Amino acid sequence: MATSVWVLRQSAASEGDDFDHSAIFDASDELDRVAGNLGVRKISEFFDWTDFDANMSAEEPLEDYEYVAAARWFEPAEALPSIEGLLSHLKANPAAVETPDWDELYPPVLAELEDVLTKVRQAADEGTRFNLCVVMLSAKKAALRA
Repeated sequence: MATSVWVLRQSAASEGDDFDHSAIFDASDELDRVAGNLGVRKISEFFDWTDFDANMSAEEPLEDYEYVAAARWFEPAEALPSIEGLLSHLKANPAAVETPDWDELYPPVLAELEDVLTKVRQAADEGTRFNLCVVMLSAKKAALRA
């Protein structure tokens, strides 16, 4: 099983997300390091593990309303400076991350950060909170990603 994050808006959590943000999840330690250097909040601070933890337990999966009630939600204004700062810095400094697989991760990380930024701005425009919901991808979806 692969792990990804979905951008969920609290007012529309049942809609899920149509974009795979696995590269952001895979590079989250490096992105957090860059965020720390920039003086902005770490991307992982906006991760919500509620769905992931529920799927790892022996209990029944959460209903949408249970997830909305149990999840951690964030104000978009808390995250926008971080996402914008990371995106801007990485575009200007492609070699900002020094890990062996960064050349492979760099293009999808940029595309995924752009998508996250768009969706967090949408949440701000709608006046709703959001989170980066950590999800397990099925083996089929993970194979398609590879």
